[in-house]
Amino acid sequence: MPAWYDIKTLDGKTDRESCEWIGESKETIDKLVQAEAALVGGAGNVILAGFSQGGALALYVGLQREAEPLAGIVSMSGYLPARGRWQVAEGSRRVPVGFFHGTADEVVKSDWAEQALLALQAQDVASSSIKLYTGMGHSAVQEEIADVAAFIRHALGPAAGGAGASL
Repeated sequence: MPAWYDIKTLDGKTDRESCEWIGESKETIDKLVQAEAALVGGAGNVILAGFSQGGALALYVGLQREAEPLAGIVSMSGYLPARGRWQVAEGSRRVPVGFFHGTADEVVKSDWAEQALLALQAQDVASSSIKLYTGMGHSAVQEEIADVAAFIRHALGPAAGGAGASL
């Protein structure tokens, strides 16, 4: 399957998720984040977000940043890739992480997002949360988009026009 990295299957079993090429994808996204950070005054003003495998990669890349943590990470219908094969960087433990997921997702089960949230909390990621959307499949709905926008405004703070929004 053409993607950010190779997936043999998505069934929730880490031994079947190869994640081949994930390191190369991480390098590519790290370069994009650095370029964007230079334009907006630092990585602390950058949100890394993605849908499905993009959401998984946002978690993988964003939570391993030690020197310049991001403003936040959004994972829509995503999961935690390569579980147990990497650790959250100390410098990224305070980065807000928002999971947004449909309960009827037939591709990436909502349980996987809930397991990812628990795994991050076990690694002391202080500001991680999840919002589930009843009946939503592997897609997005307007309510979710509005919630993601509120999460981003909150993560970026007053300069983004409205710190204090919550899930």
